[in-house]
Amino acid sequence: MIQKTTNQYAFSIIKNESIAFDHPKVILAGIERIRNKINYTDIVFNMMPKYFTLSELQDVYETILGEKLLAPAFRRIIANKVEKTDKMLTGKGHRPSTLFKYKEK
Repeated sequence: MIQKTTNQYAFSIIKNESIAFDHPKVILAGIERIRNKINYTDIVFNMMPKYFTLSELQDVYETILGEKLLAPAFRRIIANKVEKTDKMLTGKGHRPSTLFKYKEK
């Protein structure tokens, strides 16, 4: 089940004289293209650092899609795209998080 996220990353086009002609349409077309490509390519991994947590990866997916994803469903989707490393993320105030990396094909 997919739920809408908060408007934390919402955007709107405002009148701006420094953006010429159809540039807002070009930007929106680019956002829509990334939203579509995220479903059938691994484009999102080009936006990630070499090592990342699954929560960070899910945040990127949710931001691009503009929707909240259930963690178990998200993890099934990306299970064959990532590999667990022996590295841990520490110093965030909670228990250390396991870092993952993109599984090269």
